[in-house]
Amino acid sequence: KEAAWVITNLSTGGEVSQVLQPVQAGVVGPYCNLLDCGDVKVIKMVLDGIRNFLQSAKAINQLETMTQYIEECGALDKIENLQYHENADIYKCVYELLEDYFCDEEDAAGADAEVAADGALTLNTNAVSETDMGGQTNSGFAF
Repeated sequence: KEAAWVITNLSTGGEVSQVLQPVQAGVVGPYCNLLDCGDVKVIKMVLDGIRNFLQSAKAINQLETMTQYIEECGALDKIENLQYHENADIYKCVYELLEDYFCDEEDAAGADAEVAADGALTLNTNAVSETDMGGQTNSGFAF
């Protein structure tokens, strides 16, 4: 659970390429497995991280690739199952995720990506500018 907090914290700011680094390292599947843990705080935290990853992928025209990856690793099924969760905050977060990113629209925003044998996703982050998700120019801080 502690590692999941770190991943979520990484997803909350910085340049898009930094936010997507955990995705490219292959942690989305294990990270999303925590959606089954039963701890409301952890589930909400993982849902927030997933939203951040999706927003970042959208910023570099890789949303379709990211949503497909989330579906292929089994996370979409877990997210859909949470629609019936007793906690209203979780229900609301799930509803918004599904509505914003997984509806059946024809969206050609995606680009090719590769999934490695270890489950890591390779996104084209070369199109990312030196701006963070808030539109502010970054001072070059990098990990």
